[in-house]
Amino acid sequence: MNHKIASVSLIAGLLLGGCQLGGMFGGNDSPGQPKRLIGATEYQCENGKRFHVRLENNGATAWLIHPDRELALAKQVNTTRYSNGATTLEINDQDATLKDDPNVTYSGCKAAVKAEGKS
Repeated sequence: MNHKIASVSLIAGLLLGGCQLGGMFGGNDSPGQPKRLIGATEYQCENGKRFHVRLENNGATAWLIHPDRELALAKQVNTTRYSNGATTLEINDQDATLKDDPNVTYSGCKAAVKAEGKS
């Protein structure tokens, strides 16, 4: 019986610890503003799709922020494209196109809001 209580306590501790890690990996830095979005530009696309992009390393890396995941895209030499091989983002001034896999394309994307603050 004590082993079951210890196991439940361990699992609960890990779950609660995971909640605290959320503060390190995208938790709230200020009320209503997830930390990972600070300094990111929101793009609103056709069909109600949207995503955020935060440029880092003097524009050499674009962090693509979807509601369910984040991924780093490297800038392609002498282009306005960022890619990791499977996902490609092209940014031209305030317009963007995102090909997330062969079947998913976000088109007609316009820069909407840049989140304030430091990253």
